[in-house]
Amino acid sequence: MPKLHPVVESVYLKLGGRSVLGEDVASDADLARLVNRRIPLRVLTCIKRIGFSDQEIWRYIIPARTQRHRKARKERLTVAESDRLVRLTRIQALAEDVLGDAWLDQAREAILVVPSVIMPIAGVLDRNALINHRHSAADRITIVGITSFTFDPRLFRP
Repeated sequence: MPKLHPVVESVYLKLGGRSVLGEDVASDADLARLVNRRIPLRVLTCIKRIGFSDQEIWRYIIPARTQRHRKARKERLTVAESDRLVRLTRIQALAEDVLGDAWLDQAREAILVVPSVIMPIAGVLDRNALINHRHSAADRITIVGITSFTFDPRLFRP
């Protein structure tokens, strides 16, 4: 596999790598294609190992009841759930890459607002809010708005 960008490699490894995802990821476009093909539910075990709690998974990715139903039916995450999973994992990887684990471990701030260079959207402030899931106030943070967007179809070309 070619040399990956550190954040892409980190996301790939956090999601379980080839053994869980069933394919290699070498770029952001590969991650987008992975999301579009729907990520296997067993990836949730991997992100629990990197520090996300069941409550965070149920709140930000997939509700507990839905997760139980999908597991019983041996279904994958939906595209939307897969997208939320990759975004959450990317935010953690970016925080670690830019700030190091110290920002997470020290837990001084619950939220850090950073510029977005991944997905600029016209007419919207290009910012991401990094949520420190290790901060004591993290469970009280609520999402008050979501901006939808469409992936550039060129990302899905073979």
